[in-house]
Amino acid sequence: MIAKEKISIKRFWQPSMMLIISLLTLLFVFRKQSNMVDEVHHTWEVKSLLYEIQNSIKNAETGQRGYLLTKETAYLEPFHQGKLDYESFRNDVQEVIKNSPDQLAKLSKLDSLATLKMEELEASIQLAEQGKDSLVLELLKSDAGKLYMDDIRTLLRDMLDEETRLLEIREENFRLWRYGSYTLLFLCALLSVYLVVRLYNYVMPFFEELVNARKALHNSNANMSETIAVLKAEFNEKENELRQKEQQLKNLSEEIETLNRDLKKRKK
Repeated sequence: MIAKEKISIKRFWQPSMMLIISLLTLLFVFRKQSNMVDEVHHTWEVKSLLYEIQNSIKNAETGQRGYLLTKETAYLEPFHQGKLDYESFRNDVQEVIKNSPDQLAKLSKLDSLATLKMEELEASIQLAEQGKDSLVLELLKSDAGKLYMDDIRTLLRDMLDEETRLLEIREENFRLWRYGSYTLLFLCALLSVYLVVRLYNYVMPFFEELVNARKALHNSNANMSETIAVLKAEFNEKENELRQKEQQLKNLSEEIETLNRDLKKRKK
């Protein structure tokens, strides 16, 4: 009954609820922070792929120039590899920016320009293979390839600038959520310490009372054992006295019998 009267959860519900709410909020913040990390990683991935697209077009252009200067087919390998790389990276970029309509529109325009650029490079290579160097020279002087490349660089720069802007925003959001998680973690630690201290101060008197009661019970048992030992000793003493009395009565009875026998003998 004493324990039931003393222990009451009502005294702890407010700090307990605060701790539970703080922990749930902390879990939400950690989840949000994880999403921020994914977004930052996504932005870096887009930027990396855009640089790879730019390099693949440059490689194709380098292969074309090398072939036009040397007429050696070995220089066509960078051209063909650049075309393959462009297709691969273009598809990768399209996949990762599928939720960004503005970037998709720029990528579509970029793909059109890249297709024209690749056709221009391939046309000059085919003319060179046919030995029509004058036509190759006219094609180069037209600056069509340069204009395509300038527009491609402009579009890529716009797309990279957009990703850089998003990256700055997402990194700042990540820092804010991280500071928020540190603050909540510190608050949860304080609430936990407060609850432990309060619970300790609240429960310790009850345990001290139980310890004292146990000691009292132990002392009571010890006293009872001592009393039982004394009573047992007294009982044994009385029992010995009783046996002695019985022996004396027995001896007295034997003496009386002996006297009776003597009297009977005398009467005869």
